[in-house]
Amino acid sequence: AAETSANSLSKLKAERAASKRAQVESTRDELRNDPLGLGQSPNSGNFGLTIAGATTWGLALWFASGSRSNPVVTPVANALYDEDEEDWLADRNAGYFSELPLS
Repeated sequence: AAETSANSLSKLKAERAASKRAQVESTRDELRNDPLGLGQSPNSGNFGLTIAGATTWGLALWFASGSRSNPVVTPVANALYDEDEEDWLADRNAGYFSELPLS
């Protein structure tokens, strides 16, 4: 049988469908075995696309932005600075928002 453009198009569609099915099955297996993506290393190419990657980036941005409700800032500041000498730390300990000193 001579190959026509219709046959060729049908073959191409079948190949694409088979490839897509294989990709979907691979993703299903991955989600069944590691639904949160916690088994991936941070160096893998897919790390940024998982929940673990999203969480890592979110926490990094949250800490880097100096969130006003950041629970880490005040205890660390209390360990490093004296509340009697630092007005901003006294304000933080009183529950007010105070800008962190940049110098």
